[in-house]
Amino acid sequence: MDLVDAEYNGDDFTGETMEHSELVRCRFTGVRFAGTFLGESRISDTEFAHCDLASTDFAQCSLRNVTFVDCRASDANFRMTRLHKVRFDACALVEADFLEAEMTHVAFPSSDCRAINMTGVRATDVDLRGARLDGLKGVGALRGVTIGTDQLVTLAPELALALGLVVLPPDG
Repeated sequence: MDLVDAEYNGDDFTGETMEHSELVRCRFTGVRFAGTFLGESRISDTEFAHCDLASTDFAQCSLRNVTFVDCRASDANFRMTRLHKVRFDACALVEADFLEAEMTHVAFPSSDCRAINMTGVRATDVDLRGARLDGLKGVGALRGVTIGTDQLVTLAPELALALGLVVLPPDG
């Protein structure tokens, strides 16, 4: 299914199979994509605002110039997806999976990224400042990612583990 120069308000694509689709210059507002399969699709110059993307499968997609605003994308699958100039603004991405994704110029301001999987991510200019990062998996792959000083304490145990550091209480 190809969607070009289209605007959708409140539509329901729940559970649809849309693999190998092209979504170009689209705007989705309040649209339900929960459980939709978009695997290997190309999505460009598109905005998702206030959408339900829970458990949506974006595996092996190409996302270019895509904005997600205030979307619920918990358990979404972004495995092996290429994300270029993508912004997740105030999104709920709890337990989203970015395994081996390629990210360039990606930001997550004010997003809930608890327990997301970043294992094997290749990151260039990725900004996680302002995102909630509790339980983030794959911190060893965060080379090239920007975080805030306030987030460092949250990530410290996982970073120590990834680096093979032994952390013990002080002597005395």
